[in-house]
Amino acid sequence: MINGPIFNKTDLDLKPFTMALEKAANENPHTLILLGPILNSENKKIESGILPINEFNGQSQNYFEYMEDIFIKINEIFKVNS
Repeated sequence: MINGPIFNKTDLDLKPFTMALEKAANENPHTLILLGPILNSENKKIESGILPINEFNGQSQNYFEYMEDIFIKINEIFKVNS
């Protein structure tokens, strides 16, 4: 089980979340439960509208694109470890 918020109030760094997912994938669970919230409601990057650059096209992302990247990352980690 991974409890949110996944991101703190100051950044959108995926490394801690990715590390937790990799640990879970290495343990090969039958079920993985992700409890939100995904974002801290007071996250400064979200409030300011500054989101990471999309690594595929170099463009700024909107919230939905960023969340899609998170779920793609989850899928990639569990595909590699399955």
